[in-house]
Amino acid sequence: MERALSGALGDALVAALDWTWPRLCPRVRTVLESLGEAVLPDPPMTIRTLDGDIVTGFLFVDRGQVVAFIGSRRPAPSPFPRWEHEGLGDERPGFRGRYPR
Repeated sequence: MERALSGALGDALVAALDWTWPRLCPRVRTVLESLGEAVLPDPPMTIRTLDGDIVTGFLFVDRGQVVAFIGSRRPAPSPFPRWEHEGLGDERPGFRGRYPR
């Protein structure tokens, strides 16, 4: 009896998906496209650390400052110069280094 009942429930679930998926697919696609447009920055942004690395992951930013970061850092491709840390100050608080040559 248990196998017959679970088989019937599985068949009912598959039949329900066969019936609803063609009707839901266009709506789901529209919602996902709208969501994608809402979360993409315009214009595109590149986040770079003070030493020239670029980051990949999730950033939580508050007023231009990253407060939490989950991801990885990598050396930037050649268009971004590396920063040198020599302890020369700058007018910005927390800046320790100097601009690249």
